[in-house]
Amino acid sequence: MIKLTVLIPTTYNNGDEVQKETFQRLENQLLEIAGGYTIEGVVEGGWVDKDGTIYKDKSKKYSIITDEAKLSKIKETITKIGKELKQKSVYLEVFKTEVNFLEIE
Repeated sequence: MIKLTVLIPTTYNNGDEVQKETFQRLENQLLEIAGGYTIEGVVEGGWVDKDGTIYKDKSKKYSIITDEAKLSKIKETITKIGKELKQKSVYLEVFKTEVNFLEIE
């Protein structure tokens, strides 16, 4: 199993809000590909581009647990959303992990 952490900006680089429908579409795709996701909240951060431009973002932080075979499809989905949001890059962190879902009933 792998755990992915993805940060999707809540605004475009010009400051306009990303539409709720964009996040809903992403979330539906994550459900379809990986079988689930968790929104850990909205986080803030910043980074410096190669040309020295400073970007500060508020992003939705998603965690996704899936098998490694689905990683390329998830990367493809995240790349499409990043292009749609006119981003230069999107943060994606990948960890090998062990996850157990405890059956309660």
